[in-house]
Amino acid sequence: MSPDTMTDAALEIARQATSQKFHEVMDRTIGPSNSLDHIAAVFYLTKKAITLAGAGGAVALQVKDLAVEYVADKFATWIVDQGGWVRIPDEKCLFLIVPFTEYVWLTL
Repeated sequence: MSPDTMTDAALEIARQATSQKFHEVMDRTIGPSNSLDHIAAVFYLTKKAITLAGAGGAVALQVKDLAVEYVADKFATWIVDQGGWVRIPDEKCLFLIVPFTEYVWLTL
């Protein structure tokens, strides 16, 4: 994915922060597969969309909620099948264990 593609996708999400639009843009931009790369792309696009919407604003909060919904809908079963993930106390970080031998930090 090119940086322009990612920016365009994030802008589209920020302009119309609905569940249908979020799912449509994410599916089109990151594709149908389940992998750590795809989860990272969701977090990256979400961060870009929140920045474009104005962090802390109503649209930014809506985008965050849509991302949580999308990850739960699309990746929850896959994450559990890979061994799950563990949330650490820092609210801005997720520590993923997928599978148990691979560790990845994602920050929002």
